[in-house]
Amino acid sequence: MKTEKTYLWRIKWAGRWTTTRHHCTEEHIRKEHPEAVCLIESKRVQQIPTTAEELREVQQMNFTSGFMRNK
Repeated sequence: MKTEKTYLWRIKWAGRWTTTRHHCTEEHIRKEHPEAVCLIESKRVQQIPTTAEELREVQQMNFTSGFMRNK
C-alpha cells in the first residue's frame, strides 16, 4: 500500500482566492494551480491499495466491520 497525503488548498480562481472543496495531493493541485497554498490543518493521510490483493483485503475488512456494526 502507498501512503497518500491530501489537503485542502487556497487557490486563485476567477481572480479571487478561494478554498478547494475537495482534498488533493500536492502533485495533483500543482498541475492546474501552481500558486496553490496548502492548508496544513486539513491534512488527511490515507493508505491506498496498490495491488488487487491489497484491495480485496481492504474490501473484506470494510464488509466485515460494517456487518458487525449492524448487529
